[in-house]
Amino acid sequence: MALDEKPFKLGRIYCTNRPIAIYKTSISDFSKFEKLTDIEYSARSPRWIPGNDESFIFLKRTTYGPHLECDALCKFTDGKIQEIIPVVKDYPKTATEFAGIYCTELKSSPFLILPSDEPLLLQSTITKSSVIVFAISMSGEIQRITEPGKSSYVSSICGNSAAIISCSENTSESVHILQMKSATDFSLEEVVTASDSFERVHENFELVSKSKRTFESHFTGKSGNKNLALYPHGGPNSNVTKSFSTTFIGLGELGYDILMPNYTGSVGYGQDNVYSLGGNIGDYDIADCLDALDHHLKTSKNSYENVFVFGGSHGGFLTAHLTAARPDQFRAAVIRNPVIDLNSMHHVTDIPDWNEWQGLNIPPLLGKPPSEEQILELRKRSPIAYAHKVKTPTLMNIGLKDLRVPPPQGDQWIKALRSYGVSCEQYDYPEDCHPLGSTETLGDIFVHLHRWFDMHKQ
Repeated sequence: MALDEKPFKLGRIYCTNRPIAIYKTSISDFSKFEKLTDIEYSARSPRWIPGNDESFIFLKRTTYGPHLECDALCKFTDGKIQEIIPVVKDYPKTATEFAGIYCTELKSSPFLILPSDEPLLLQSTITKSSVIVFAISMSGEIQRITEPGKSSYVSSICGNSAAIISCSENTSESVHILQMKSATDFSLEEVVTASDSFERVHENFELVSKSKRTFESHFTGKSGNKNLALYPHGGPNSNVTKSFSTTFIGLGELGYDILMPNYTGSVGYGQDNVYSLGGNIGDYDIADCLDALDHHLKTSKNSYENVFVFGGSHGGFLTAHLTAARPDQFRAAVIRNPVIDLNSMHHVTDIPDWNEWQGLNIPPLLGKPPSEEQILELRKRSPIAYAHKVKTPTLMNIGLKDLRVPPPQGDQWIKALRSYGVSCEQYDYPEDCHPLGSTETLGDIFVHLHRWFDMHKQ
């Protein structure tokens, strides 16, 4: 594969939208390359089809635009490209429906080899808030392997067998062995039982968004909890799936229920939903989070004494916006590596095209300065424009090696809030980047999150 990095290099991690072409060469002469796919789109994860040295599959999507979207699955044979699985545009009607392929790359060896049938691609993908494993034939037939209501992932494949790891919001990982006898005949046997299970109440509900599209939220809680924490995910083209989160489990044990809106723009709900957020961040996503919160507070059996909010990256962007939109709603907020000012971030991030697509719904400027009108629009969509409205005590976590959302973004928010007399704390992590994902940092952030929330309970 070859990546077009002109006029300059853009960030790759989490970004499937870079112009990438697949080339052919010979191990005896690396000086000659034959281009097999067009650089005008992103062609990723070429994988040879077992038993056929002339054919391979790959993932195909548009360039730029959302950093993650639904991929088409294509097959290359004899110089021709055939689309096996198209992009799915529509909102899934059921929780078991195949909603398209959402992934950053295929596994290195993704095929099941059947005794008397063609190979099957074994792939996990998102449908609504579940991660489901499907078997896909090279003629485009799809067989669901695992059930919804949890998250299941392909761990390894050998012959016609595979190890599948599954978990849910209240149950840690279990391991099942898949035996595939034919494209429609298979068995799943649990070989490792989940080591941890917690009593939880779960709820899913769908609402109509300000975008006029349906969006889904899910909730996990414990009977008798008196605190609710709203958690908007990052991305924004991402998803909060029904999976085991030590953070959510820990907060549940400490008395917090968690509400997770998969707002407009979330993946797993059709391509049209992903694209509808472009140019509308700070609007549709905020409205969806608040609508989900209002609905849950109105219908919940728990009577909450305190409501909190926390999130990172685009979830941090939303957390900042939410505290400005509802100054008296939240007792405290915790934010990680947030987007705060789309203009000041634009020329220092490794993904300026994110700002241009999400904030303006335009193709990448590729180094060209935005117009005055575009600068004003980006300002309008930035939390910093509304900092003067915030009253919510805010704790900030920043990874000092973050190239995606550089540290001055979080610094800018804390300085602004302090100038308006808002209680704030900030913790910097010198060796962490955007995910803030090291074991020590994750533990430290969790301790400070609970401490901050506990400090500001009613």
